[in-house]
Amino acid sequence: MRTLLDDLVVKALDRQAPTREQALDLLATGDDDLLDVVAAGGRVRRHFFGNRVKLNLIINMKSGLCPEDCSYCSQRSGSKADVLKYNWIDPVAAAETADRAVAGERSGSVSWRVAVVRPIVTSGASPRPCWPSRTSSGS
Repeated sequence: MRTLLDDLVVKALDRQAPTREQALDLLATGDDDLLDVVAAGGRVRRHFFGNRVKLNLIINMKSGLCPEDCSYCSQRSGSKADVLKYNWIDPVAAAETADRAVAGERSGSVSWRVAVVRPIVTSGASPRPCWPSRTSSGS
């Protein structure tokens, strides 16, 4: 296992994809090797990204009332999950919330090592035409 992981790390650091056989071997590893797999991935992440992390802040335009019926999802309208339910928040308020998140990042209240992504999310197959005329720029 150690040889496979070392080979995969070297390939990843050289920006090379694993072979099909290596990928299948990795997928076949057991639970006993999980921490070694995570450590190998950590070596690659640290090489390319250092100690930086990315946080995703989601501004949910609506919650718990999705017209789709994905049985696994707590946001579907038929779900019995204890989630806050509301229909379409004001698009301008959503854009302002995203702007406040950006302002916090730029003011230094968010560590420089943290990249913050702030998508405005809707659930369902297609959004209604109530999007704000502007949105915050994301990174």
